[in-house]
Amino acid sequence: MSAGQRIAAGETTLLPIIRTSVISRNVNRGVVCSGSKSLIGIVVVSPKRKYVINMDGEEVPVEQYAKQVPEVKELLESR
Repeated sequence: MSAGQRIAAGETTLLPIIRTSVISRNVNRGVVCSGSKSLIGIVVVSPKRKYVINMDGEEVPVEQYAKQVPEVKELLESR
């Protein structure tokens, strides 16, 4: 997982959390590669709250992503 580009709206900052997947296969005498990026959640940091919303619209613990994505920890510590 990694962080996307920060989006600032007034005093609120949004940080998308992205999962990147890459698959490669040997085919005949060559290699075929494919990849994708999927949005898995959004970190929301405002003066009142810090939280994460997953793609099902559910709030999940911020710590879940702060441990896996360094940019989340940096954003939380800077606010």
